[in-house]
Amino acid sequence: MGATVPQRKALVLKASRILLSEKPLPERLQAFLEALLEGPFPIRSGKLYLRKGEGLRLVAQLGGEAGGEEVALSLEGGGRALGRLSLRLAPAASLAPEDRLALEEAAGILALALLRERAERAERVLRRAGECATQAAGEGDLLHKVCALLVEEGYALAWVGEARPTGEVVPREAAGAVGYLEGIRVRWDEAPEGQGPTGRALRSGRPQVLRSVEEDPRYAPWRERAQVFGFASSAAFPLRVEGRVWGSLNVYAPEEDAFDEEEVRLLEDLARLIGHALDRLRALERLRFLAYHDPLTGLPNRRRLEEDFRLLRGRWALCRLDLVDLYEVNEAYGREAGDALLARTSRRLQALLPREGRLYRLEGGEFLALLPGGAKEAEAFGQALGEALEAPLDLGEGRAFRVRVRAGVALFPDDANTLSELLRRADQALREAKKAGKRWTFYSLGLGEAVRERREVLAGLEKALAEGELRLYGQPIVDLATGRPAGVEVLLRWARGEEVVPASRFIPVAEEAGLIPELDLYVLRALAQMTTALPLHVNLSPQTLLDERLLLGLAPLKGRNLRLELTEHALASPGAEARLKELSCMGFPVVLDDFGQGYASLRLLVGLPFSMAKVDRGFVGGIGLDPKAEAALKAVLALSRELEIALVAEGVEREDQWAWLRSVGYSLGQGYLWGRPAPLEEVLYP
Repeated sequence: MGATVPQRKALVLKASRILLSEKPLPERLQAFLEALLEGPFPIRSGKLYLRKGEGLRLVAQLGGEAGGEEVALSLEGGGRALGRLSLRLAPAASLAPEDRLALEEAAGILALALLRERAERAERVLRRAGECATQAAGEGDLLHKVCALLVEEGYALAWVGEARPTGEVVPREAAGAVGYLEGIRVRWDEAPEGQGPTGRALRSGRPQVLRSVEEDPRYAPWRERAQVFGFASSAAFPLRVEGRVWGSLNVYAPEEDAFDEEEVRLLEDLARLIGHALDRLRALERLRFLAYHDPLTGLPNRRRLEEDFRLLRGRWALCRLDLVDLYEVNEAYGREAGDALLARTSRRLQALLPREGRLYRLEGGEFLALLPGGAKEAEAFGQALGEALEAPLDLGEGRAFRVRVRAGVALFPDDANTLSELLRRADQALREAKKAGKRWTFYSLGLGEAVRERREVLAGLEKALAEGELRLYGQPIVDLATGRPAGVEVLLRWARGEEVVPASRFIPVAEEAGLIPELDLYVLRALAQMTTALPLHVNLSPQTLLDERLLLGLAPLKGRNLRLELTEHALASPGAEARLKELSCMGFPVVLDDFGQGYASLRLLVGLPFSMAKVDRGFVGGIGLDPKAEAALKAVLALSRELEIALVAEGVEREDQWAWLRSVGYSLGQGYLWGRPAPLEEVLYP
């Protein structure tokens, strides 16, 4: 006679309570078997097998082997086989159909409990891995915590290996039986050491499972080692970081065939989570790096300088360095070449630093070196800098460039004890170095006073420009045959109260501050309101020549007998020659000023559309004193006739100079002999 209905229901209820408790799974499975054997059925022993990989593994048993009929119940759930429950009845006993149904119901509850356990385990593993990812202090911390998590979940060893370009796989972090990794040789190329799960996973980008350490011939290089540590199977999962396979997660189990399809999916999800976490950590690390470093050169930036400066003790030299030719390289060869110049120069500068020296990139072509010591150490660095920059830098594509660096130095704490003041004074020294054409200048009190004076001049000049305090002056260009004006050079003067500020005081300041185009455009606007029969000569600075507003400023003056004077220096910038031709096409004659002062004047005179040249005053000053100067004046005159270019001899101050120029054939001259600059109205309408 079988069990009663209440007995069967009580058994099923007890099994449910056991399987749904919070105890560890092995304890629950053992208690489940005990409940079956203590129940109202003639069961003498039981064994529980769970699927592991492609086979079944005994996980719990109770009672002896002897007995009668075997009752085998399949454990299924979620469309797949989970295991088998094998029960042995008492000798000569049998199960009533109702009793078998009750046992099948209990087995179904067991299958549901197993599914729940797997789902909870997967959720737990991924949740804890997610916590590791959010709490990790860095890559190493994340990888170690994930490996430790897998060991806690029952694996014998977990490690993460990085695939190096050389074909090696280098362990980064591990947990569990880490002695296995000591001296191990793993590769990801086609070598024998690259045929294990790790190498195959890295090459293929897909998970690789080793079901049996003992039987798989590809595991031969590591078999003895694995058996010593009790490994029977393993699996490897590629880690994708920043869009490529960077490394692998490698897991080892003490039993064969430990990685079924569901476990592989879980570990694959875990590997994806690790990859995303590494992407995030690297992105954060890049952001942290960029907060304190220049992305092009990798050098510390101003923010890092400010933090480092707070820790300075002792004596230091702050050297502000500027690549003066960076703009020209960018314009002539493109931004890529300019970036190459910056990167290569930074490496060359770093190589010159003393042991405790530091190099920073501020902005544009400007670097800053912090050097331990005082003026003597800074001078030694400057000497080494000059020698190092003698050799041209290779910018790629067959282009080499000799770098010109200007430097200004301020000493801590001698010149100042705050960073802002030191930077300001080093900048003053740098400006002086550029102005004087020196490579290296130290700050001095005199420089500070000069800077203050320049600032006062600049502030006053801006006010004068806004309030119309600038005045047009003129100096005649004379017909040497008659002594009468043949043209007028227009000059700018600043009327400050009763004082007329000479151009030599405010023009250099305007050029340095980038204000010179405003002055040139002011002159053009003023000339547009005047009429005269004499040709007017207007000087254009290099900055104005390339200013896009120039063409608009000249438009009202078309057809007004205006000549534009340019120096050789104005034509040195990329784009200047094209603009010169554009001005000529608009109908404005172009005059080469200070001809003979630069080394390239002759090439410019021949190759560009100049209608006139003004011979540098240095040659005229040699008349009657220097035969070579006279010979040069005659040669230039002969050349101008061949090129059909008019000549003006500048700097004529004596009657004998006028007579000599007229005797050799010069037709135009300019100088104090015929008058100093005066208000333009007085020159035009005497």
